[in-house]
Amino acid sequence: MKASTVLRTKLRSGQLVVSIGVYDPLSAVIGERAGFDAVAYQSAQASGADALPDVGIRTPYETVEMVRKISRSVNLPIIVDSEQGFGEDPEVCAFWTRELIKAGAAAQHIDDLRAGRCIWLENGAKYGDADEVAERIHAMARARDELDKDYVIIARTCCYHANTGGNTPEGFKESIRRFLLWKQAGADVFTANGWQLEPEIARKVKAQIQAPLFTQGGNGRLNREEGYLEYCRRSWDELHEYGYDIINNPMDLIGVGVRAMMQAAQKAIGRRTWSAIGPECLDGETWLELVGHTAMRHGTPLGASQPSGKLVK
Repeated sequence: MKASTVLRTKLRSGQLVVSIGVYDPLSAVIGERAGFDAVAYQSAQASGADALPDVGIRTPYETVEMVRKISRSVNLPIIVDSEQGFGEDPEVCAFWTRELIKAGAAAQHIDDLRAGRCIWLENGAKYGDADEVAERIHAMARARDELDKDYVIIARTCCYHANTGGNTPEGFKESIRRFLLWKQAGADVFTANGWQLEPEIARKVKAQIQAPLFTQGGNGRLNREEGYLEYCRRSWDELHEYGYDIINNPMDLIGVGVRAMMQAAQKAIGRRTWSAIGPECLDGETWLELVGHTAMRHGTPLGASQPSGKLVK
């Protein structure tokens, strides 16, 4: 069964999908082996892995090529961040949707933030015209229907929280208007920046739009508001009960990894011996298993995903 079909089937049946943000094939393999339902390749972790700020520097072509590599390495659905659709012209957006589908993506999300702005770094970041976004979504949906009818389009609005500095009745009303417009255009799943501060809002949203909901957040946000930390303390089952169908954490996997590498590098320099980082180092057997060498020795073709299971012995 195609990964997109797996994802859409779970959404239709009301099953919870828990996704982890990844930045390359190896991190995706780690997510799959751990037991996540999906992986998400998004601009924040992709830019960070290139030591770049998340302000639209990376190209759509780079994203497509990395999705192709991740798809080769795992069987999980891959959710891809396509920013504002990778273009202002709807036909350009449709082109990149086709490329993502051919590369192995199962879903993509598009937002209404103005190009080159990072919503989680800027208060008051501007969002775009809802009708223009609807035209892009409609073109993306046509491309989806040509190649993979199970491919999932996720639409995000930033109007709920971005320009108000907080969640307001006006922001909620405009979010619902946008969701209904985008649903008619062909979007399948919906999300809004700022929901982390008020996760219970999902019940109210779902009652009005009758569609699956996506939410994301993590412990490593630069914005350390108590609301975001409280969101992370909630169990996935609790968030599912509120009405969220896809729960994603974009940055914590790369954040944990980068912190561990920084600490190990500083420890080695400080003690001037490699033995200083020996206890934290991954054992060779696990490394060979992760990169497929062990499976290859047992006759499994390279690129074939392995069953989930314990990672570190």
